[in-house]
Formats: sequence, structure tokens, C-alpha cells
Amino acid sequence: MSRSAVRFPVAESLFQDSSVQPYIHNCEVTVLDGQHVHRFRVFFKRHRHLPWNPSLSDCNHIFRGDVVVMRVGKGPLQAVVNMRARDSEVADYMISLFAQRISELGRGMRPPWALTFLKLQHRRVSARIQSRHCI
Repeated sequence: MSRSAVRFPVAESLFQDSSVQPYIHNCEVTVLDGQHVHRFRVFFKRHRHLPWNPSLSDCNHIFRGDVVVMRVGKGPLQAVVNMRARDSEVADYMISLFAQRISELGRGMRPPWALTFLKLQHRRVSARIQSRHCI
């Protein structure tokens, strides 16, 4: 595959439990980080009969299902690209807010097709992730 080839995601092969929830939602999430704009495509399943995901749940919100995060490149095609070094930190920050927002939706409510989060400069991602675990 050449570097200029457009890559489109095929997330269906990454998810399990298709008998419980065959539909895979997708959402474009933008994180505004100072002068930087990070765009991600988030594929996820959520259903009350799926197992709870301890990585995405906290004391106040239970996320039931799986999530796949891919970085979207710049340009009009919205093709997925490889994640860079800082993208994993931004993705961790984004997915914790995303899981909280999706968990707040009531049964039968459709998830949003796009979300935007503002990343505050003084907030440390590692501290936020550590504080999510309940005792």
C-alpha cells in the first residue's frame, strides 16, 4: 500500500457479541487542545446486556460494551491514519469523557454522530485515569 492511498476503517472484525448487539455506532470526536485540533473516529457498541467495561467505567457511570479509537487525518477525505506519539495521551483523555457522555444517555436514545471536547492545559491525563477507579 502506498503512503498516498486512502485508508478506510473496517471495525466490524474487532468487535464480539454480535448476537447481543449487531449494530456498531460511530462518532467523530474532536479534541481542541490549545492551538492543536485532534480528530478521532470512535466505533463502539453499547447495550445493557453487554458486559461492563472496567476500563471505561467509573464510580458514577457504567459503560457496557467495547470501543475502538482511530485517528482521522487532515483533509476532506476523513481517512484514518497512524497514531503519533502524543495521540495516545489525547485519546486517553478523550475516551474517558466520551464513555461518560455515552453512559449518560438513556435507553433508546441515539448516540451523537459528533462530539467536541476542550482539553484544559493544566489537567494531567494520568491523574484523571487513576482517579476513575473505585474502591
